[in-house]
Amino acid sequence: MGQAFLAAFVEDFADEWLTKVMFECRFHTAEDSHFGAAWQGWQGYPELHKTTGISEDMLELSLDAFAERQRKRRGRVVGSPWEVVVFTLRRVCAILKESIRAGHPFLFGSRPTIADFGVYGQLSQLAKDRTVCSVVQEYPEAWGWVWKMDDLSGYEAPVDDPSVPQESPKAVLELLRLASKTYIPFLLENARAVHEGKSVVEVEILDGRFTHSQPSFKYQATYCLPQLRKQYAALTGDDLKYVNTTLLQAGCYNAFASGSACVPSSKL
Repeated sequence: MGQAFLAAFVEDFADEWLTKVMFECRFHTAEDSHFGAAWQGWQGYPELHKTTGISEDMLELSLDAFAERQRKRRGRVVGSPWEVVVFTLRRVCAILKESIRAGHPFLFGSRPTIADFGVYGQLSQLAKDRTVCSVVQEYPEAWGWVWKMDDLSGYEAPVDDPSVPQESPKAVLELLRLASKTYIPFLLENARAVHEGKSVVEVEILDGRFTHSQPSFKYQATYCLPQLRKQYAALTGDDLKYVNTTLLQAGCYNAFASGSACVPSSKL
C-alpha cells in the first residue's frame, strides 16, 4: 500500500501540475498555439468532413479561434511564469535521465505504475509540440522513455515483490521533492482559498523565488487533496513508516501529517 500511495501522489503531481507545464508550452506563443491547435484539428479532419461536411476554410477558422482562446486561458490554467515552466520540465527530464542511466526502466523499478503513466501523459505531448520538443530532445534518455511508454506491447513485467522496501527509488524521491516546492504549496493554499471563499490563489513556490497566481480551483481542493489524504490515512505499520520516511525526505510530510497547519479535508 505504501508504494501505491506514492505512485498515486506522483500521478496526481503529473496530472495537476505538469499539465500546467504542458498547457503553457503548447500555447506559449502565437506560433506554438496555432501548431498545437492545427495538428489536432487536421488529425481528425477526414472523419469530421465525412460526418459534418465541414470545409477546410471553416476548420481553419475554428482552429484559429481555438488557438486564441487557449492562449487567453493561460493565466487561469498555468499561473506560473515561463521560468518555472521550463525549470519544471528540465528537472523532470533530468530525473528521468539519471534514473534510466542507473538502470531503472520505470520510476518504481521494473514495472510501470500509474506514476509512470501520469508523467508519460504530459511528456508525450511536450515531445510533440513545436518549440518545447527541442527541450525534451536535450535529454535523449527522457525522450526514449516517452516512446518506450508509448508502446509497452509485449513487455513482460516481473513478479511483484510483496515486501515493503526500505527506501523509495531516487527518481520518485526527486519528483516528490520537486512537488514539495511547486505543487504542494499551491495545493494547500488553493484548499485554503476555496475553504475561505477566495477567488484567487497566490503562493510562493520554489523556495520563494517565484509567485504562483491563479483563480482558485475547487476540484483540486475537494477531490485531489482529500483523496491523497484518505489514502495516506489508510496506511499502517511498515507501509506508513516507509511512506513517512519518503515524505520527510521529500519535504511533503506536513501536507499529510495529523495536526499539521494544513486545511483539514473535512472542512473542504
